[in-house]
Amino acid sequence: FSLFFIADYSNIVALSAVASIYFFGGPLSIFGLVSSLSFSIKLLFHIFIFLWIRATFPRYRYDQLMSLC
Repeated sequence: FSLFFIADYSNIVALSAVASIYFFGGPLSIFGLVSSLSFSIKLLFHIFIFLWIRATFPRYRYDQLMSLC
């Protein structure tokens, strides 16, 4: 059970890193300098947004999901 949680949260971190690299310039800061701090801030921002959206929207039960399809 804990391995599923570890896989889920590592997936969140990996997708946030990919989104930070593709959409927000990766490790480039505002002034064009390479900084691991700017990448960490962008990564934490994406993780926060991902977890916020995930916690805000309701989860469907299996029977609701089947009736939705």
